[in-house]
Amino acid sequence: MVENEVIRLLGQPLSVRPSVECVIWDYVGPTRNPRDPNGPANTPETTRFTADITGIIKEVSGTYLKGDPKHLLGQPLDMARARYGAPSEVIKVMARRYLTYATGTGDRSHYNRSIGIDATGRVCDIITDWYQD
Repeated sequence: MVENEVIRLLGQPLSVRPSVECVIWDYVGPTRNPRDPNGPANTPETTRFTADITGIIKEVSGTYLKGDPKHLLGQPLDMARARYGAPSEVIKVMARRYLTYATGTGDRSHYNRSIGIDATGRVCDIITDWYQD
């Protein structure tokens, strides 16, 4: 599906936000399959390093790795490999734009749905989040 079809079906998005290229390294515990369709991110069995395209760590999340992996913020991914070994999974995220839509429930709780559009104008990603208020 292309961007024009999304807008035709869902209307104008509430916002359009760009994302930048990045590299994600996931360290996944032995009880979690890194290819699980529910994704390994943000579970107790995962630590995720997100780096810019040059390999500098910009974000660390999760609690699988012991110690304090956040001390590697601003360091190259090679420092994470030296300390923790090879990651369970490496993901290269290409730059894209996200069209964001929301649906409410009458109170302030709502779903956000972000639809990723790649450089060719095609849908490449759909992210749904629930916000409870």
